[in-house]
Amino acid sequence: MFICPGALIDDRITWETLDALSAKATFNNKGTTISAILYFNEKGQLINFVSKDRYSVSEMKAFPFSTPASNYQEVNGYRLPNYGEAIWHYPDGDFVYGKFRSLM
Repeated sequence: MFICPGALIDDRITWETLDALSAKATFNNKGTTISAILYFNEKGQLINFVSKDRYSVSEMKAFPFSTPASNYQEVNGYRLPNYGEAIWHYPDGDFVYGKFRSLM
C-alpha cells in the first residue's frame, strides 16, 4: 500500500466501501483470491491494513496479519507515514516481527 500505491488501480483488485473509514480490497489472480481491510483516519490517511489470508510457514495455517502505520509527516509535498509495524496476531498473543521508521 505504501511502497507501490499505483498498483492499487490494478483491474484484478475490487473495492468495497465498508463505512466512512474503511474499505475492503480483494485481489484475484488466476483463481487465487486474497483480501484485506484498509482502515483510514478522519484525514484520509491509511492507518492499518488487516488481512486474514497470510499463512504462517511454520504452521501452514492462516492467522490475521496487520500493518499499522502512524506519525504522518510531509515529505516533498506528500503526507507519508513515518512509522509502521508488521504484526502476526496469533491465538496466544501478537508477534511484532517488524518495526519501520522512515529516515525522512
